Parts: sequence; C-alpha cells; structure tokens
Amino acid sequence: FDSAANTNTIISDSKSFYNVVFNDNAGSATWDIQDVLDVNGIFTIEDGVFNMNDQDMYVFGNFSIEEDGTFTKGTGTIYFDGDSTVIDSTAAGQDLGNIVFD
Repeated sequence: FDSAANTNTIISDSKSFYNVVFNDNAGSATWDIQDVLDVNGIFTIEDGVFNMNDQDMYVFGNFSIEEDGTFTKGTGTIYFDGDSTVIDSTAAGQDLGNIVFD
C-alpha cells in the first residue's frame, strides 16, 4: 500500500492478504483497518502510520516495523500463526498491545 498523505481505509471483507507493505514515502499517510485483517506472509510498516482501529489481526509470517513506521494498537489482538518473527526497528519501540503466539 503506497500513499503520500491522507487517511486510507482498509476493508478486507474477510479476504486474506499476502505480503503486505505500507509505505508513505516520507509523506503523512495513515492506514486504518475497519475489520479483521488476515496476512499470510510478511507484514511490514516501512513508513507511515498503521492503525489497528480496535480490530484483530492475524499474521502468518514475519512482522516488522521499520525506522520511520508507526503502529497504533487500539484494543484488538494480534495473533501470530506458525513461526513468526517480530522486528521493531523504531528508536523508541512500539507497543503492540495484545498479542498471542499460536
């Protein structure tokens, strides 16, 4: 997902995504999920703000937040399926909130 600005709404409609990367290219974009997000493969925030918006998220693969990425947790839970690795490259570290490794 590429966007230079604005708030972008993501509605998965119960569909899975594969290898998701968020990047606002040094802009000011935010991505808000509106329902459960299921990612089969990598999930990466390279740059910009990803907002869980109080939804649950399932990740079957690696989860990473790059130096210029921001993760906003809300009250939802991140479920990691299988052998997932979590990498947070931000200076202060991000609070992922509720997480479950399955």
